[in-house]
Amino acid sequence: MGKGELTPKIVIIDEPIKAVGLSMRTGMKTVYKDVSGILRRYMALKAEHGIPQQRLPWEYVSLSRNFDDNNTW
Repeated sequence: MGKGELTPKIVIIDEPIKAVGLSMRTGMKTVYKDVSGILRRYMALKAEHGIPQQRLPWEYVSLSRNFDDNNTW
């Protein structure tokens, strides 16, 4: 590993993790428009159903699957 890189480590958490999430199907032609729309919806949900005592910086995970031949995922 290069300078400044961290080695990942497994941690055991005694309490459940709470998460807010959305999903959508998008494609190469619409991804930029779709991302701004889903971000607005996510931020509204996060404001309404926020996680009490959330520590900053908070993290997010973005997963993609089922990338089709028509360039959508």
